[in-house]
Amino acid sequence: MDPAIALPTITAPPLWTVVPFAVYLLVIALLPLAFPHFWEHNKNKFILAVIASIPVIIFLVAAQHDDPSTQGDEHGMHWLVHSLKEYVAFIVLLAALFIISGGIYLKGQGEFRATTGELGVLRKGSPHLL
Repeated sequence: MDPAIALPTITAPPLWTVVPFAVYLLVIALLPLAFPHFWEHNKNKFILAVIASIPVIIFLVAAQHDDPSTQGDEHGMHWLVHSLKEYVAFIVLLAALFIISGGIYLKGQGEFRATTGELGVLRKGSPHLL
């Protein structure tokens, strides 16, 4: 590798960027207890998630312009786009698991019971997948 070519270094975002996420986790835990009617609507949950993400998005977009070592590279936008790609991949995985598991039905005779580590076990007969 040629020492004259300097590769840009990408550093992790500062630790304070985790604070809005931690606050949002507390909101998820405590707000339904304090204001149950407010928490029933998905629109309100979405608004609170957007509010919690605004400081980090502003930091990431501003960081690319304030850092002279980036020399035009978009490090803040790199982190933002990378996070969005991971989020989309996670949502696609959840959707796939939801769709796949939606077509499985258990059929049998007897009594159903749920125990630790089992979704449903029959005491008599055997389950059939349809």
